[in-house]
Amino acid sequence: MKEKITEEAKRLFYDEGYNKTACSRIAEACGLSQGGLFYHFQTKNDIGNAVYSSYMINLKNIIAKKFYEQYMTYDLQLGTAIETMYEIKMLSEDQNARRFYCEFFKSNIANLYKTN
Repeated sequence: MKEKITEEAKRLFYDEGYNKTACSRIAEACGLSQGGLFYHFQTKNDIGNAVYSSYMINLKNIIAKKFYEQYMTYDLQLGTAIETMYEIKMLSEDQNARRFYCEFFKSNIANLYKTN
């Protein structure tokens, strides 16, 4: 179910933006109650982390596979540089992806400095 939630959240965050996507919309898209959604993820921020992590894992896997096909090895520094280049390219060319990235990371930075 976590994978389905992550995929639906990714679609909604992309289409509507991170800030405008309510957890109730994600739950509805997955056929869950909000309680069911929060059984799998404690917060919207946790869902955003899962979306971003799944993107980065997929990107790393694609790059590693290409390296192994071409060179039968993987260079961590070069792989990381290529991942960064692809991420910058995506953010410069895809307005919806850029909006998610900015909104999500802006909310994360705000959470780092909250005091209880």
